Amino acid sequence: MSPAVELARLCTALDLLAPAVVAPGVARLSDEVSLDWIRRYCGDRQARDSL
Repeated sequence: MSPAVELARLCTALDLLAPAVVAPGVARLSDEVSLDWIRRYCGDRQARDSL
């Protein structure tokens, strides 16, 4: 479900006026940054599992 649809649904449930434009406050990370996080997560997980 899109952020705008979800926000409209919640505003309706709360009897509030939904904003006309909704823009999420986050941006997609670049593939390189995502890969760095994946590598770090996998390394941390392996270290934890080996304890």
